[in-house]
Amino acid sequence: MKHLLTVIRMICRFQRGYAWRLAAASLVTGAAPLVNIILPRRMIDELLGGRDIRRLILLAALLALGNLAAMLLDRMLTNRLTTMTTLAYAHMQQIVSEKALRIPLADSESKRVLDLGERVHFGIYSLHNLDATVKKLGGSAVSLLSVIAIVLSGSPVLALLILALNLPSLYCLKKLKHLDADNVERSASEERAFKYYASLSIDYRYSKDLKLYDGLSLMMTRAEKNMQQILRVNHQYFTKSGFWLGIIGSLVEIQSVVVFAFLGIRLLLSRLTVGAFTMLYGASRQMGRALNNLMDSANELMTSDMYLKPLVEYLNLPEQQDIRQDSAEGRTPPGTDHERRSGAPAPAVPFFAAEGDDDVQKCVREAFKGHLEWEVKDLSFRYPSGHVFVLDHCSLRIHSGERVALVGTNGAGKSTLVKLLCRYYEQQEGVITLNGVDIRRIPLELYGALLSPTFQDYHLFPFQMIENVAAVKAENMSEDKRDKAIHALDKLGLTAWVRSLKHGVHTHHSETLAEDGVLPSGGEGQKMALARSLAHAGPFVIMDEPTAALDPRSEEEIFRQMLALSEQKTSLFISHRLSSTRYADRILVIENGHVIEEGSHAELIALSGLYAAMYRAQASQYT
Repeated sequence: MKHLLTVIRMICRFQRGYAWRLAAASLVTGAAPLVNIILPRRMIDELLGGRDIRRLILLAALLALGNLAAMLLDRMLTNRLTTMTTLAYAHMQQIVSEKALRIPLADSESKRVLDLGERVHFGIYSLHNLDATVKKLGGSAVSLLSVIAIVLSGSPVLALLILALNLPSLYCLKKLKHLDADNVERSASEERAFKYYASLSIDYRYSKDLKLYDGLSLMMTRAEKNMQQILRVNHQYFTKSGFWLGIIGSLVEIQSVVVFAFLGIRLLLSRLTVGAFTMLYGASRQMGRALNNLMDSANELMTSDMYLKPLVEYLNLPEQQDIRQDSAEGRTPPGTDHERRSGAPAPAVPFFAAEGDDDVQKCVREAFKGHLEWEVKDLSFRYPSGHVFVLDHCSLRIHSGERVALVGTNGAGKSTLVKLLCRYYEQQEGVITLNGVDIRRIPLELYGALLSPTFQDYHLFPFQMIENVAAVKAENMSEDKRDKAIHALDKLGLTAWVRSLKHGVHTHHSETLAEDGVLPSGGEGQKMALARSLAHAGPFVIMDEPTAALDPRSEEEIFRQMLALSEQKTSLFISHRLSSTRYADRILVIENGHVIEEGSHAELIALSGLYAAMYRAQASQYT
């Protein structure tokens, strides 16, 4: 039950008062049936004995008031617990979403983590019934202890008989527990795949391809296959669980018959009064119900523990971290993929707080002042799912204030190098340094502030245009952030287009969140992504083929603009169109995972190597 306790402790941290309300609700739930067991006996005995009207009225009033008080207390506590559980559910989703952003990209793309993420949703969903299940368990325990005392006082044999009749239910509940675990395990992967097809079908970005190439038929065929598998798994689960639940229900009814017969015989033999018969029968039925509910709720909590295990495992996945943190805790900096995954994530170490970071502080200060000397030393990398090294002992330098173009054939490793520079992945061998310091030693938040990247597969969000550029909610945006975003839009030639929109810079991108949203053209969208990079104002500008959808003339114009805007910055550009890259100070040619040529445009043309061949091949198409 350790995973369940971990989650309950988390809930108690951000929902104060959850624990005592849960305990109080359990106590009320368990004590409420006692009113209807003890007081009716007194009333029956009074009717058959003294027949004191005042005493009968008092007992009847106590019975009514007791039930009313129990109902009101239970309703108040339950309503508050339901609200707190709903808030906890939303908070847990937020925590999982934030965790997903901190998991290394290499891990988050793996099928293992994706399937684990799907199973996390089962765990979070189980929180909806967590308060009811815990209350049921606590209430059953309170009720069971109380009625056992009543039954033992009247007939110890009856108490043993009820326990014996409920023992077979333990086996049934154990079978149900294994069925629940098996159902979640077998359906997680299929559920994730089906949800993906469903989200794909309503995503407007894929609608053209799906309609044009009859992708709907392909997708529906695959989705139907997944759905059939889900139905098979669920049919097996509900058929078997229905059988065992039926057995449990039958055992409960058999118990009622046996208890009634046992007490009836004692009543006929005048060993019990009518009042005692009523109390013991009610207590016996409540004992059976409480015992059955106790086992049932315990089984539900064990099932919830299984559901919550993936949630706890997901939250404990290693996060992308700095090797500086490992050193601060006395651990050896991870050198292999296996070592990186073997330990729990290190807690964040506040920047400038750890000893021995003088060189890191100096490096970052120089970088923010515009001095960035990059060196890639003997870098090798392959993707987690791949077997071939995309980068193979690659080495290069980028000098401060230099504008460098990176070119090469498809699959040469250009974009992979950029991802490593951005720390989306971690290399298997070699090192990348900034101002002589391993970039993994620089805190991620500060390191991200140094970069202004734009990628070919950029994404604009369904927020306001200015929010897409400034990456800040409009209501919380400072004047400085707003001015930088407006300036970036102006520099990229988007001012007139944005002003023509109904709400100007506050117009939403697409109609996903606003009915009057606007979907930019491909060229406008790419300029928006470049404006976001420009507004970020990091001293190291990276452009990884962000102008691929533009025509050659527009691309050259954008490159000239970006080169001019980044004149005082260090920059790295990647493009397949060599007519644009010729404006760079230096060109690096990468092939088979390492740099084979470098120099200016003129020098590389004179060299008559791969760059010259690629340039002449492209130029011939325009001659």
